[in-house]
Amino acid sequence: MVMNQLDKTISMMECQQAIHSFYMSLDSSDFQAVSSLFALNGIWHRQGKQLVGPACVLEALLDRPVGRVTAHMVQNVVISIIDHQSASATYLTMVYRCDREEPSNEPAPMLPLSILKYVDTFTKDSSGSWLLLSKTSKPIFVT
Repeated sequence: MVMNQLDKTISMMECQQAIHSFYMSLDSSDFQAVSSLFALNGIWHRQGKQLVGPACVLEALLDRPVGRVTAHMVQNVVISIIDHQSASATYLTMVYRCDREEPSNEPAPMLPLSILKYVDTFTKDSSGSWLLLSKTSKPIFVT
């Protein structure tokens, strides 16, 4: 069955919202929320490792330094809806990171880390939510 333009546009917005939710949750250290955005068989290719499924993603994120502050600026998002159950996205992130000894409420120094190109694939679960099936990145610029 072919998707009508309204359903396609809604799906594109839902995938884009999933991308932004991922980075807002990551930058807020809400790692449970980050992991919940992955399908049960979803794979995050992160720092040379394959994190498979929400539990593995959560375990890896809980190992982050407690004083780490990050900000991911998401740009140039292009969503492709393949069908009712699958989609892909390509976009760039500009990443800022500061590693402190301890968490702090003070603003962190602005330390650009990298610009990355991401390719995400999504699958729609039985409840109608778009979940990450895969997330990969490639550095474009690094400091």
